[in-house]
Amino acid sequence: MHGESESSSSRNSSGTKVNISSEALSYDQTIPRTTSFLKPGSTFCGFQLNSKFKSRSKVTIELVDVDLTKSTLAGLLTIKSLSSIDYKFTTYFVGEIISEKYNFLTRKPDWVSNDAIDVHHWSKFPSWRRDLKAKVEAETHNNSLYVHRRFLDENYVYMRWKELFLFPDPDQVLENCSFDGFYYICFNQTIGVITGYYFYLQPDLNIQCNSKLELAHIPDGGMSESFELL
Repeated sequence: MHGESESSSSRNSSGTKVNISSEALSYDQTIPRTTSFLKPGSTFCGFQLNSKFKSRSKVTIELVDVDLTKSTLAGLLTIKSLSSIDYKFTTYFVGEIISEKYNFLTRKPDWVSNDAIDVHHWSKFPSWRRDLKAKVEAETHNNSLYVHRRFLDENYVYMRWKELFLFPDPDQVLENCSFDGFYYICFNQTIGVITGYYFYLQPDLNIQCNSKLELAHIPDGGMSESFELL
């Protein structure tokens, strides 16, 4: 028998209509907690590039917690300067996976972003620009939110990562180290490659500071010790 799934709609705290289908709700029960790449212990290594300052830093990511049923993950980000200004530090970050639970539009006042900034940064990813930009903009135009369903069925998984504090000492403070920004992330789950763009708006100067993140999975089965930057 062929039939249409039942659906309902509700409004979030900002008054925007969000459509919720019974298919989306039942899909939660089939989502695995982890995948071969997205699991605790998985390590990714690569570089962060800043074209404005013409700098390059070596970056290692180690995932410490992953729960795809909740569309969340957390990890450690270690960054080491490759310029004349030598530094190395590790931060703890949390991630939101774009899904039925988290939308492409951030809409969090303390994250400083807005809808236009979100679309601008997501559009930096060719896959998003090709497959999703028109859908997101159409729903936004209709005062609705596009819901990204069945995210694990796609080649690309989209996320937001936000650093919270320095690790292992959350109370440590470093000069010129800020956690006001966040990363827009595109993960190619077919080959284990992460591309990201860091967004940080300097309120007084109204300047967007962007850095590009390029990382590849280290094939260690997610069981090795943390990868040490040289």
